Amino acid sequence: MKKGIKKEEIHWDDAYHLTDTWLSKEQIAEKYKEGAFKVCNMGWVIFEDKKYVILAGKRDMRWGDYGFVMMIPKGMITKRTKL
Repeated sequence: MKKGIKKEEIHWDDAYHLTDTWLSKEQIAEKYKEGAFKVCNMGWVIFEDKKYVILAGKRDMRWGDYGFVMMIPKGMITKRTKL
């Protein structure tokens, strides 16, 4: 692993697109209570500033390149664990 690149598990609240059919307000509230808007991703923290964490979920061990890159708003992060 490159120096300075750490692997983490990040839990965060996402903007979620409910792809089900038409839903009532009650059904949407129930999905929220069930945790439909909660996300957990593991990967390498490539970059971090005051607003965002850039996390790569995949790494090519042969070439050292990264993939499945996410820009996670820090204000939405609920938990971080170093792996």
